[in-house]
Amino acid sequence: MLLAVIAALCVAPGATAQLDLSVDALEVTQAIESPNALHTAGRSTMVRATLLVSGSATDVSGVDGVLRLFVGGVEAPESPVYSTNGPMVARLAPSQEVLDDTLNFVFLAPTSDDVVITVAVNPPGPNAVVEVDTSNNLASTATLDFATRAVPELAYAPIDNDSSGGSNPNAPDPASIEPGVGDNFLQGVFPSKDWFYHRIDAPTKLWTGSLQFSSGGTTLNNSLVVDANLMVPIPDRIYGFAPGALPGYNGVAILNGLAAMGNGEPSRLQRTCAHEIAHTFGFQHTSSLLVDPGIDVEHHLAITESLPPLKPGTLADFMVAALSTSEAWVSHWNWDNLSNHAAFAGAPATAAPGMGAPGMKPQPEPKAQPWRGPSLIVTGLWNRESGVMEATDVLAFTGGALSEPAPASAANLRVRAWAGGSLVREVTLRADAAPDCTDPPSDAPVAGADGLADGGARDADGHHPVTGFQVVMPAETPAGAPIDRVEVAARGGSSDDWAAPSLVLTRSAAAPEVAFTSAVGTPLAESPLTTGRVTERVFDVSWTGSDADGDALQYYLVYRPDGGERRVPVMSSLGVTSMTVDLGDMPGLMDGHGCFELYASDGLNTTRIESARLSAPNLGVGNNAPWVEIMTPDDGRQSRFGATAILHSSGWDLEDRALTGASLEWASDLDGLIGTGRLLSTADLSVGTHVITVTATDSGALTSSDTASLVVLPRDLPTESPWRNLGFGLAGTSGEPQLVGTGDLVGGNPMSIDLTDARASAPAFLFVGFTELYFPFFYGGTLVPDPNPPGLLHVVFTNASGELSLGTNWPGGLPSGFEIVLQYWIDDPAAPFGYAASNGLKGTTP
Repeated sequence: MLLAVIAALCVAPGATAQLDLSVDALEVTQAIESPNALHTAGRSTMVRATLLVSGSATDVSGVDGVLRLFVGGVEAPESPVYSTNGPMVARLAPSQEVLDDTLNFVFLAPTSDDVVITVAVNPPGPNAVVEVDTSNNLASTATLDFATRAVPELAYAPIDNDSSGGSNPNAPDPASIEPGVGDNFLQGVFPSKDWFYHRIDAPTKLWTGSLQFSSGGTTLNNSLVVDANLMVPIPDRIYGFAPGALPGYNGVAILNGLAAMGNGEPSRLQRTCAHEIAHTFGFQHTSSLLVDPGIDVEHHLAITESLPPLKPGTLADFMVAALSTSEAWVSHWNWDNLSNHAAFAGAPATAAPGMGAPGMKPQPEPKAQPWRGPSLIVTGLWNRESGVMEATDVLAFTGGALSEPAPASAANLRVRAWAGGSLVREVTLRADAAPDCTDPPSDAPVAGADGLADGGARDADGHHPVTGFQVVMPAETPAGAPIDRVEVAARGGSSDDWAAPSLVLTRSAAAPEVAFTSAVGTPLAESPLTTGRVTERVFDVSWTGSDADGDALQYYLVYRPDGGERRVPVMSSLGVTSMTVDLGDMPGLMDGHGCFELYASDGLNTTRIESARLSAPNLGVGNNAPWVEIMTPDDGRQSRFGATAILHSSGWDLEDRALTGASLEWASDLDGLIGTGRLLSTADLSVGTHVITVTATDSGALTSSDTASLVVLPRDLPTESPWRNLGFGLAGTSGEPQLVGTGDLVGGNPMSIDLTDARASAPAFLFVGFTELYFPFFYGGTLVPDPNPPGLLHVVFTNASGELSLGTNWPGGLPSGFEIVLQYWIDDPAAPFGYAASNGLKGTTP
């Protein structure tokens, strides 16, 4: 019977249809298609297959397809991948600006530099559309590299902007900035597969100062840098969310720095956060549009702005200034710039056209230097027009991350530290800040007499003349002599020319005197500050401070939950002498060990004191339950049966920090356990409305959960192809001949084998076997089928295009799992030994 099948291949049944479907292009995108094919392992990925329709006067409905992933030449475990929008309508004139004009597939990218993606449109099966030619239904990508990239930590601080000192709380709505909301733009446009985005350990950061454009925001950033250095461990970045809109600007960042801040306005805050954080990686403003459409693969920005996943090419790059969330996405050049940045790629940063100001490139990511000795941090403001400087924070403490000197060509400030008349430390800095203006006043007054007034005019590149600077250095010499003088000078006219110091700090004779005055641990009575809380955890910490030299004092209050290295800044950079503290919102107290410490600074003198050790039973505090939020899918999302569902959550614990792996468990109320981890996928959900639950468990066995409903709609999946490419072709005149099989190999149904890329009008010898042999043939290649039996069964000539198509109906009565292995050898003088060979092809009866 099999011999009859092979003989019948000489006669192809006449086609009754004229329709022909083919794959025109494959686009692989993780936010926007990268012209340099820069992709991230483990990140949510979409492949868009653009289809061509010929032989039809109308659009064609009911078209579906199958994607396969090959890693190192081997099909990946998650393959095949079924489409997210099939069966779809194949358009005569498809547009990349319409998401459903392409056949789309979603998956989590593998980790490999040898990935090939193939898409078969209209595969064989009961739901296949009848067409005249199926030999052009398969398309493959070039070999792709999905590289491992770092997952950064971003600690966000809800800013309680209360000029009264804390009696009138004024912080953003926590739900508007929590994971799955505040970080949605970050997750969408940065090339990491995830972010460790979490609230700082304190519930809010009290800020009594101004947030006016733009030195107010810069002063806050200076204080955030101090907070980050006081934290143990130090986060990669810290970001302050102000309450509501800001006057005339979205936010401001320290270029190539540690901190940024921005508005809490719902329509702006997500893009502002991503924009300002990009500034901290050195990215400048640009004026570019996307040009090509982008894709929000996980549909992050459905919350809160109900934005569609397709981002039209008319949107601006998110580094264009003054935008709302709905007006921006990432352009392909900034996607590539971010992918190449040392913070993500671990390699020196490179710049591409469209980055922003000429000569400004992202600097290699500074790594926090381990330092356990005494440190001195100095932050300040510098008016680049008037030259005036003032210090905003000067604090001695233990630890922190010592500042790395800026490259000589980029430095614009020099900090020198002296002890006993001897120069002991010199650090060069690059001080820049980039305010993101929404309505900058064109006639803004020039900075006032002190040179640092808010509302000053901006310079030519859009920057406010007032910028911040921050430096961390050892607080004493190796012999233990304290720093007693600090000078900050701006660069003069040449690379080795420095102006006279604009800021000089000297140590006064008397250090501050400070003492706690409250009974730490005594709960507050019920009040607006304690309503709805466990009042035993809410109490007042107060103190007195004085300085014999009459110097003004700044205070920094820190909570140490275990009395050891772990530090939680509670209040910083303020002159207030009391603070209401809710320990229930902070890392759990280790009974009898935890305490508060208070720093009082008059400049170069810092006095530090500790409270008495705190008792957890008396305060009603201990281990806290973890935090977890589902980021993908959004509640109520719909999916189609067989499509890959991405499951993405946050996971943070005040005591354990980042939660990963088995600490996060996913389950469906219909299907049971799904899997574990922060980011995973499944294509096995049954049809119906699922309640998806992620449960976080910390080291103390405390749990928290979040849920979202996911509706899986029914559909018939394309039949899996029974054909497999076995490889081992041998190139000839037109490269390596390709052999593909079509048909479902169900008895009585049509099937064909199609040869392309062979020598034109040449004899082709078809070898057939029941198993693979992989025999080194004397013609220089590999004979894939075992030719005994049946052996060489057919000789025929290719056509003028070097193609050959043989078809028949597959015989009935063959057992499931029956295999046939085929390979063509073609007479070709251009081949090494006079014969080219196609790949081996195996067909298996279902």
